Amino acid sequence: MKRYGALLLLLSGLMLLLASPVRAGGTTYFGNPGNYRALLDQLVAGDTLQLEAGDYLSGLPIDEMHGTAAEPIIIRGPASGPRARFLARSCCNTVSFGDASYIRIFNLE
Repeated sequence: MKRYGALLLLLSGLMLLLASPVRAGGTTYFGNPGNYRALLDQLVAGDTLQLEAGDYLSGLPIDEMHGTAAEPIIIRGPASGPRARFLARSCCNTVSFGDASYIRIFNLE
């Protein structure tokens, strides 16, 4: 009888583990100067926005966007070669943060 009790306990533990939600690293989106603003609105904790090289003319507003310590939101340009460049405008901030946390930005010019 002890053997069946141990087996039942083991199976119950496995079912509990399998029923737990697991997020595996988020989604990677691939952006360019034409679509990146729409992609910004989709980013959630664990996601990455990989920007291709080019000139970005509409700024980078990081508003109401929250990653976590374990799953930050990452926005990055190419690691080598031509860069993703955000060009300044006289009307607006080029990069702005408002109500945002755990955002990491790499390889932008």
